Amino acid sequence: MLACEVKLHHQATVGQKGVQTLFRRQALSRRQQALVNLVVTPSMQELGFHTAILTSHCAGARVTCLQNRRGREEQRERAGKVGFMIRQVLLASVLLLTGCASHEGRPSNARIGSVGPVDVTVTRDFVYTPADWPQPLKADLYKPAGNGPFPGVIMIHGGGWEGRTREDMNEISQRVAERGYVVLNMSYRFAPQWHFPAQLQDVQQAVLWLRGHASDLNVLTNRIGTWGYSAGAHLAALAGVTGPNDKWFVEGSRVQAVVAGGTPVDIRYYKDGPLTNGLTGVSYDENPGLWREASPLALVSSDDPPMFLYHGTFDFTVGENNAHAMYEALNTNGIPAELYLMRGLEHMSTFFVDRPVDNGIDFLDLYLRQAKPKVAEADTDAGRIRR
Repeated sequence: MLACEVKLHHQATVGQKGVQTLFRRQALSRRQQALVNLVVTPSMQELGFHTAILTSHCAGARVTCLQNRRGREEQRERAGKVGFMIRQVLLASVLLLTGCASHEGRPSNARIGSVGPVDVTVTRDFVYTPADWPQPLKADLYKPAGNGPFPGVIMIHGGGWEGRTREDMNEISQRVAERGYVVLNMSYRFAPQWHFPAQLQDVQQAVLWLRGHASDLNVLTNRIGTWGYSAGAHLAALAGVTGPNDKWFVEGSRVQAVVAGGTPVDIRYYKDGPLTNGLTGVSYDENPGLWREASPLALVSSDDPPMFLYHGTFDFTVGENNAHAMYEALNTNGIPAELYLMRGLEHMSTFFVDRPVDNGIDFLDLYLRQAKPKVAEADTDAGRIRR
């Protein structure tokens, strides 16, 4: 049975009656309602959030609503704020009934869950940038139990290049580390205060840091990947495709695999966007070359690392066309690539789905653990980054 899970975080809760009302508004039949499992749980107190979890099984499920003990007046006041989000979830669930995901490009030798979960030690809030870096940047290190040697992963959060924190990637970092990877969950400089290529250089520095500490951490220097979502996926992919023939390449910063979700693969699709213009600090007409250098799709070449792309088919923030364009470009250049599409999910809900993460880790197992690395780098000396 194929199961899909979506975890949505919001600042309100809704009771059983509200859920039933939303069912009626969506014109769901009793049979369709029975195929949705919607759980509204109490918040994480320190964050003031509630969690709504939708689990849709293709063959059947159940409906549950766990009421918070907040007062009725507060619930009524706050319930309206989440109505739109819940309606999106319910609409997505109907679409999911006909099939949860499509998966292209998976090779026949892929081994699902080839490594069982292990204990993980987390070291938080250390500075990974050198003393002369324009801004001190911190990261968290997730190290699996055991002697290794371990592959490594650089984890990169989203936020339109302008905000959010690496805490967004804590859960994925933990899950990847439990499968036997040393994970560096990094912060980076934000636009518009810092313009491209600052963000790429921060990712490259994180790779150099991990390679430079490979002996202490027992990390395999030629088996390091990047993983990101949204703006973080853009940076993960850009670090992957920026090679020796590209302007912002840094010796020793090449990676051997990329996992990218909800990826804006070509910022030139958004020439008038405030976020992309904030990232570049200059309009496309003023400097088209810089916009190209900041677009992973434009830099794809035959020496790039394998890439796993995942995307929601209802993503109107970063269109699904981004994933298809990148997948086609990678295939054209003979780069191993997988395309995992979550049917009926939009940008944020795709981020909280478990199955793409599981398949992304399986992808890393194939290219960082089993296969001979496509790009091998024996030199672990930190390169110099132009700033």
